[in-house]
Amino acid sequence: MSSKTYTEVKVGNYEGRLEELTKKYSGKFTKIPLGDSFVQKYGLVKPENGSNYIIIVSQGPVTPANGYNIILSVIGPNQERVKQLMREFETNFGIEMRTSPKFLEDIFEKLPDMLNRSSPSNNSPSNN
Repeated sequence: MSSKTYTEVKVGNYEGRLEELTKKYSGKFTKIPLGDSFVQKYGLVKPENGSNYIIIVSQGPVTPANGYNIILSVIGPNQERVKQLMREFETNFGIEMRTSPKFLEDIFEKLPDMLNRSSPSNNSPSNN
């Protein structure tokens, strides 16, 4: 039985280096070496009260087609806490974030299920 997860995704513009930004927030952000090499991605799992919140931030070039270069997503089991973590990130770094395009929300909403299916414990012979 899977528990409900909530996802908030926003986009914005940031001219500095993403690595420096994530280190200011938490030294526990990890570089995610997946996808396009010109898009930097960092993730953080933030355990709280027996639950995990996932923060993913990525930065790529601004193009006229998208008008943003940073994507921030927060995923977790408590909707209010997800929104609070999003506001915390925005406030601490003065990045004005805005609502993301629907296709990004759809991608990030599927992420917890994809991670769950690909975890080693779910691929053992007893679970297949």
